[in-house]
Amino acid sequence: MEENEQGAVKRSWQILPGVLAFLFFTGLTIAYFVVHKPFTPDQALSLGIAFGRLVVVWLLVSVAGGLGQDGLTLTFVNFENHTAIMKGKKD
Repeated sequence: MEENEQGAVKRSWQILPGVLAFLFFTGLTIAYFVVHKPFTPDQALSLGIAFGRLVVVWLLVSVAGGLGQDGLTLTFVNFENHTAIMKGKKD
């Protein structure tokens, strides 16, 4: 295995505790809602739909921001060019 591949494998094992903790707390939260039933099924469905819509909006904004950032790095090669363009100066 090359050094880059070994680093990638090491990093993937480093995130395992975080993923396990996330899954544990997600399961704990789901168990709480199943046992205590603080919402009616209709309320839970409404909240789920609202949360799903928020996730979709977050994904769209993230993709748009990433595309915009990529486009800006292609347009404005360095800080001097960026400030010159923003001020309207021409060489």
